[in-house]
Amino acid sequence: LNPGDTVLGYDIHNLNYNSGDTKSMRGKELPNAVLVRKIYPEKRKRKTPRHWKLKQLPKEDVGKKKGDYEREQKDFEAFQTQLEEDPEYRKNVQLYKANNAENIYRARKQQDDENVPEPELAELIEDIGNISIQPQNMSVD
Repeated sequence: LNPGDTVLGYDIHNLNYNSGDTKSMRGKELPNAVLVRKIYPEKRKRKTPRHWKLKQLPKEDVGKKKGDYEREQKDFEAFQTQLEEDPEYRKNVQLYKANNAENIYRARKQQDDENVPEPELAELIEDIGNISIQPQNMSVD
């Protein structure tokens, strides 16, 4: 962390506790705040597409309203942003190379004026597309 960075955390000093929670903390000195993670400013808008993608199972759109779809898109974008910014969060998620990933990655590195973490090309799995297996007619003589 550097001075001026934006973080998420808890203000322990002004937190309301239940009496049961405070019994074990009596006599102990608590910090004024607990930092959880660094966040990056909203001004960092995406100028180029991501050089990685996620695979998803097909979804059924039965009974969905327009607002549901927009909320899903917003939630998915927030999820992707969190994956991008937190290496610990994405270590158990398989990220695949997008089409033209090398060129997109280079373009993003040239444009970034901030040191925003994102998946390196070496972390990405090569996308082999959809694989389908066709049964062969095998005859036994």
